[in-house]
Order: sequence, then structure tokens, then C-alpha cells
Amino acid sequence: YGLEAIIALQVEQGPPMEVMLDRVMAIPEVEAAQVVTGPWDLVVRIRVRDHQHMRTVVFDSIWKIPGFRHSETMVS
Repeated sequence: YGLEAIIALQVEQGPPMEVMLDRVMAIPEVEAAQVVTGPWDLVVRIRVRDHQHMRTVVFDSIWKIPGFRHSETMVS
């Protein structure tokens, strides 16, 4: 896939971070996920076909993870 994006995520406090990482990494388009400090909790790198595919991954997969709070997507 030719389009790469970085998604910064904020998650609710409660679910263990390991559970959130497992849920994020279960998404096939996710290449990497890292726990970070600062206003974001996770930084996720995805690779998708195009902008519509990216939208589907963000809206239908990432945003539906239990414990998801907020995100910012940056196309690289």
C-alpha cells in the first residue's frame, strides 16, 4: 500500500495499556504502535491504499476500539 499515516491516540484511563496495544495491533493495516508520553497515549503507524481506505481504518476500526477517546491523523 502506498499511503502511510501516523495516528496519535488518546485513550480512556481504565483498560490496561497492554490491552489497548493488542487491540490496535490486531488491525491488519497497523504496522507499529508505541506508547508515548505527553498529551497522546499511543502513536500508531498505518499503511493503506488511499484516503478512503485510511478513513475506513480510522472510523471503523480505531474509533470503535473500547477505551478510545480522541485521535489526530497525520498523512506522511
